[in-house]
Amino acid sequence: MFSRPIRALALVSALALVSACDTAEERAEGHYQSSLELIEAGDVDRAIVELKNVFNLNGLHREARLTYAELMRDRGDFGEAWGHYLLLTEQYPEDPEPRLWLFRIALLGDNFEEASKHGARAVQIAPDHPEVRAAAAIMEYREAAVEGDFRTRRAAAEKVRVISEEVGDEIRAIPVLIDNHVRDGELEEALVLINQMIDDNEYVEHWQEMKLQFLVRLGKDDESVEHLQRMVELFPDQEDYAGTLVQWLITARDIDGAETFLRRRIELADNVTKVERQAMLIGFMSSQRGTQAGISELESIIATEENNVGFRAMRAGLLFDEGNRDGAIAEMQSIVEDTPDGEELLDIKTSLALMHLVAGDEPTARARIAEVLEADSAHVGALKRQAAWLVQDDLPDQAILQLRIALSQAPEDPEIMSLMSDAHLRNGSRSLAGEMLSLAVETSNRDPSRVVDYANFLIEDKDYASAEELLVSGLRDTPNDPEILQLLGQLYIDTSDWARAEQTEETIRRINTPASNALADSIRVERLRAQNRGDEALRFLEELLADEDVSSDAEIAIARTHMENGNFRSAEAFIEERLRTRPRDSVMRMLKAALYAQTNRANEAERILTNLVNEDPSRETVWRTLYETKLMTGELDEARGVLDQALAALPDSPDLLWSRAVELERDGDVEGAIAVYEGLYERLPDSPILANNLASLISTYRNSPEDLERAYTIARRLRGSDVPAFQDTFGWIAYLRGEVREAIDHLEPASEGLVEDPFVHYHLGMAYSADGRAESALESLKRAVDMLGADSPRQELANALEEIAKLEAEIAGTTTQQ
Repeated sequence: MFSRPIRALALVSALALVSACDTAEERAEGHYQSSLELIEAGDVDRAIVELKNVFNLNGLHREARLTYAELMRDRGDFGEAWGHYLLLTEQYPEDPEPRLWLFRIALLGDNFEEASKHGARAVQIAPDHPEVRAAAAIMEYREAAVEGDFRTRRAAAEKVRVISEEVGDEIRAIPVLIDNHVRDGELEEALVLINQMIDDNEYVEHWQEMKLQFLVRLGKDDESVEHLQRMVELFPDQEDYAGTLVQWLITARDIDGAETFLRRRIELADNVTKVERQAMLIGFMSSQRGTQAGISELESIIATEENNVGFRAMRAGLLFDEGNRDGAIAEMQSIVEDTPDGEELLDIKTSLALMHLVAGDEPTARARIAEVLEADSAHVGALKRQAAWLVQDDLPDQAILQLRIALSQAPEDPEIMSLMSDAHLRNGSRSLAGEMLSLAVETSNRDPSRVVDYANFLIEDKDYASAEELLVSGLRDTPNDPEILQLLGQLYIDTSDWARAEQTEETIRRINTPASNALADSIRVERLRAQNRGDEALRFLEELLADEDVSSDAEIAIARTHMENGNFRSAEAFIEERLRTRPRDSVMRMLKAALYAQTNRANEAERILTNLVNEDPSRETVWRTLYETKLMTGELDEARGVLDQALAALPDSPDLLWSRAVELERDGDVEGAIAVYEGLYERLPDSPILANNLASLISTYRNSPEDLERAYTIARRLRGSDVPAFQDTFGWIAYLRGEVREAIDHLEPASEGLVEDPFVHYHLGMAYSADGRAESALESLKRAVDMLGADSPRQELANALEEIAKLEAEIAGTTTQQ
């Protein structure tokens, strides 16, 4: 009896829903039409509100979403536009228009890979569409560029230009044409097109940065500074641009202009950015006007700022850097006592710990850091310091765990990534270390020190192309950084790229400071020497003698160049001429001793060196040269006596202690050598050569499980190395640990690099034997026996003979059974 009324009610509800739906679509269309009217009237803000109303009512309104994305593009908000175009590709998968716009935005961002993905889909959807044809031509261009097919590349670039003109969208072709010009070395033509892009897209940072890069590469320094100033105006919140501009002004010696700029930025700062900008000014004043100027600036701020704890800590830091370490530590302790519990107090305690560490009081520093971590186990600064100690203590796995905690708190901190790289290196994970260094460069916005660190890493791996690309990109941000320029110049010399080496030298010389001129001079001399143009190098050095500021360096270089060229008579005449006017010149006397040693006049060399150390026993280089001269002439007892005297005068010298360890090992006192190496390792835990020597001695002459584990802990950083001695050490330790395959992977290349070393062949033979490769084992072991000789007292000889007998018996037994 109730069925009829219920059915009637359901019908009424359904009709109401249909009516509401129709009303929603109509209302959405109304908002869309209203947005068009507002756009026509120039009221874009209200138009955007109307379009958002459309989406609330009808999320599938294609025209509204296209219009909204277009408005976002016009405002430079390409991220927002991208999201809406992406949504349209999902809602209307057969519509080429949103795909084309995604293609264009990706091109604007110089992201050819993403552009190609959407362009390829557009070609599938509408291959005959004129704009799709342009996209296809761009992809053809990209493929030809990657493959190095310059004819197809240039033809495709022209095709892109023609099609873009046909469809009335010349702007889209510009990124391709810029790239084409750059690949052909036509930088001026590329710069014209970049300016055209900026005219239409002034707020796109990518093009502004690219223009700066091209101005730098073209040597347009004044225009570079002007453009950088414009970038600071356009993007006032980009502190990196401001920092780069300050560096440019400093390089141009416009110190007053840089200071005025920094003070003006403080006036324009809000509460969030003011402290950071004040800190930048203080750093500038300290470095450019002197520490006292920085302290005065701080005292002015401290007197006016209510919350001045951080600035007081900065002042203490400057006092510490100036040399007043006790006063700075006392000031920091006072700040600790005045600061209530909280994050700021922990930061100050961490800074105080670092002061103790630099002052040589590591136990107090460690205790302070432990205090901080007890209060906050995730404190980033304390975790970083503790991780560095863990790496130093050969506990890289624990360091990595600590750094992961720190990274979760500060994911953009480049120092954490550099420390993580150190930990991975100590752990023997070189690829992971490289990844961390790359991230450190990226997150630091290509800070010069991070760029140099990673470039050196790449150079060690012989990845010269990547190192060059990295250094060149670093110069785009800091065009006159001396470390980057020096490393780039050296890279070009090492790879025999003489034209670019000369270009780098000229770039450095344009900086025109005493330091930069000296660096440019050294690069020129080294380049000429590397090109076997020693006579030209000498003429250049002789010209430098007229300059009093560089005459001493030039004299040394001239003498050395003569000797390197084998012109010993010319070298001696040059040195004697200098000593006639400066008979007590220690450097020239050292060079004279080196000359005598090279020309079989060891007694005369020793007489000069002995006089030098008698005059000044602190001359470590002279002691070492005298010791090596005695070794070279076979006077082992006299050499030992010289080393005793040297260590009496300089008991903490790492180089002299290293020589003592080598001497002890040579004399058969292995435990004495290990003891010296252990002492050095505590002081120099980052030295791979020292780690190799210590691990090698321990693994060769000690056999307890604890000693083997100690050797592995020290040597694991050598895993994957391409240095034959390192490969041998790690490979042998891996064998002793039962990791036979890893041992062979290291020992095979080691045996190729150290062909004349019997112990490498012995190690490889034992590893082959453990792997069941009897024939290969016999070959390596017999080679080791032949090289050692039948009278060798080394235990390896007896072990090899025993293993050979065992293998031959096994092979004979197998043959008999067959």
